[in-house]
Amino acid sequence: MKIARDYRLIILIVGFLNLNSMGWSSSTGDPFVYWSFYVLLVLILTYCGWGISNDDEKQTHFRKYAWIAGISYSLIEGLRWLRGADYYHYYMDLDTNFKATVCTLDPEPIYEWWVNVFHSTELHPSIAFIIYSALLIYGVLLIFKRYPKAAVWGLPVFFLMTNSQTENIIRQTLASCFLIFAYVAYLDDKKKLMFAMLCVVPLIHSAGLYGVALFLFFTYVKIPLKQPWILVALYLFAYYIWNPDWFQGFADYLSKLNLGDDVKGQSYLDNSDRWFTSEGSIATVLGNGVAQFSMLYITVKFLVNLFGFYACRNDRKLQTVYYFAYIALIIQTMAGDIELFTRFAHWTDLMVPILVSIVITKVNMSKNKQYKILVYTVFAVNFIFYGLIRSLGSLPYAGCGFIWDK
Repeated sequence: MKIARDYRLIILIVGFLNLNSMGWSSSTGDPFVYWSFYVLLVLILTYCGWGISNDDEKQTHFRKYAWIAGISYSLIEGLRWLRGADYYHYYMDLDTNFKATVCTLDPEPIYEWWVNVFHSTELHPSIAFIIYSALLIYGVLLIFKRYPKAAVWGLPVFFLMTNSQTENIIRQTLASCFLIFAYVAYLDDKKKLMFAMLCVVPLIHSAGLYGVALFLFFTYVKIPLKQPWILVALYLFAYYIWNPDWFQGFADYLSKLNLGDDVKGQSYLDNSDRWFTSEGSIATVLGNGVAQFSMLYITVKFLVNLFGFYACRNDRKLQTVYYFAYIALIIQTMAGDIELFTRFAHWTDLMVPILVSIVITKVNMSKNKQYKILVYTVFAVNFIFYGLIRSLGSLPYAGCGFIWDK
């Protein structure tokens, strides 16, 4: 099995070198074109969100606005080129020039089937990225069909807060789409459909079992908290007392394990320092500036979660959204900027924009002007730093290309 693992890694390296020889690089694309489409998409999503929020009770025009938002998001995001650390990897999975093997180690059944469909039909890989984006925005639109008043904030906020994640961890985001579909089924009290969607998640990405477990726990276990002080105390412990270096002993233990034929699992264990300690931190990989920014964002996210608690505490189904966002906060706080743990946080992070939009919607109905100003200030900092500055900082790393830059 080690030979098979080495063979696939060689395929991946050779493919990457071949892509570079074709003119691929992380700096592909025109920043002006990228930002023009970025701003255009924000404006389109804001317009469509406004239309959904101001529609009549029968939601007569929902389909029109949903189509405009869905097509715009799917094409602008789906037609990206070399944006994100994992782009070339998943492009190579689908490219018929590399169809002798799937570059992803031990792919899960549904993902392997999906790759084989592209190999047998010789469809262009960009079609897959359009479909990935379409599935994601479709799930989000379904949620805002159930909470239409939040759409005017929710659609642009979702794009601003998740853009970096969705472009970098592609297969995990694809699997997360079905967590969103499961939540929509939960809102509609369709349990069979909910469980069917949950079953799909680990068949695309095995780590999705973590997201499924959390979903079931927060869906079926009622947490009797009327005030957030226990949650605040846990956050303060994670922020001020917990030391991410405590994972070192765990990493040392893992490095001694042998999983035999489990190629993917063994590859993680063989590189346990890279995944479980500061050796794999964002500061080491991308620089201290990005890491410091990440911790600043966590602080702002804590305030978002605090407002979210009060917005969701009396709505049983919204509590699932809240606790997903809270778990993401705690994981990111305890793990510092260690990459593997931030990836676990991403299983729940897609719910954060939903929480934000619900909070803003409820704050708008408040008569307390000082409270409104406080909430708006926190969210403005969140959007400016996370939606704009983070995107600017990641351009040298993520690129700004579209398919015509090939």
